[in-house]
Amino acid sequence: MNSSKQPGGKTGKEVARSNTVQDYCVIMTPKTYCCGIGVTIKRSSQPTGEIPMRHYSTNSAEACARLLAMFLVTDGDMDSRQLEVLEKLNVYDLLNLPRKKFTQVLSDYCDDISDEAGEDGTIHLLDRDRVDSILSDISDHRKRILLCVLAMDISKSDGTISDPEMALLSHMMKQWSISLDDLEREFAR
Repeated sequence: MNSSKQPGGKTGKEVARSNTVQDYCVIMTPKTYCCGIGVTIKRSSQPTGEIPMRHYSTNSAEACARLLAMFLVTDGDMDSRQLEVLEKLNVYDLLNLPRKKFTQVLSDYCDDISDEAGEDGTIHLLDRDRVDSILSDISDHRKRILLCVLAMDISKSDGTISDPEMALLSHMMKQWSISLDDLEREFAR
């Protein structure tokens, strides 16, 4: 994402730090910013307030892709290495979703969160209600396990797991009652 210098020396992207999912936000000052893979997030001209996200069927490939899209942008800085890991891990095949369709889901997710931006440009990348809604779209235990592992790989692919990524990983695993031991057991088979 682009961040530009503003008066007073602040950048166009300010990240609030906390330990919970609901407390992370990114303030984007440009009218548009790039989210990667040719995805441009546009500021909506719609009034602020709750704007519904697109609906995907429970456990669908699109619902899984949206969850991973959330991890790609959750810290406000999508790194090219995160996109490379999608290819390296054959994520598109694992989800049974063509790359082009995954890119569309990512673009739609970015548009949805952009539409929620406040007048000051604040986008709550980890809005708890939105996160919980996205997590509730996955009920299949094996898909949850797979998505936890993929989300971890995406999060660490840029060399570090950021605070927002860690908060989201922890929240997801807690909501789904999945432990690191569960992940190890499933993938040690």
